[in-house]
Amino acid sequence: MRPFIDFVKERTYLKNVSPRTIEFYWDCHKSAFRFGEFTEGGLKRWIIRSREAGISAASVNTRITGINACLRWTEMGCKLEFLKMQARIFPTLIFADLTELIQHSLRCRSRRQIHTLVLTFVGHSVQI
Repeated sequence: MRPFIDFVKERTYLKNVSPRTIEFYWDCHKSAFRFGEFTEGGLKRWIIRSREAGISAASVNTRITGINACLRWTEMGCKLEFLKMQARIFPTLIFADLTELIQHSLRCRSRRQIHTLVLTFVGHSVQI
């Protein structure tokens, strides 16, 4: 516990990190100690138990960032690897959707501006 307090003090006064970042470090520390000790094996058990508890890979990866900062500072010689996450595939518009979007008529000036902006984005994404 004492090395972590020193880590937080050094980050606060020497690196001048924000109070929110310090709060993030404490959250990561509490999370890691909830499931194990601060050793390489304990941290691996923490990752496994976190995932078993239903915590998403993205959330665990966020906390791994904070834990890795502390591991670098303590010079333990280990670094946690980020979890592999599934790629999110966003739905695309089919030709009928694009035709309807383009032909949609608007009477209000502000809606026409929004419509023009949306069509600009669609046009640029089609070019990519």
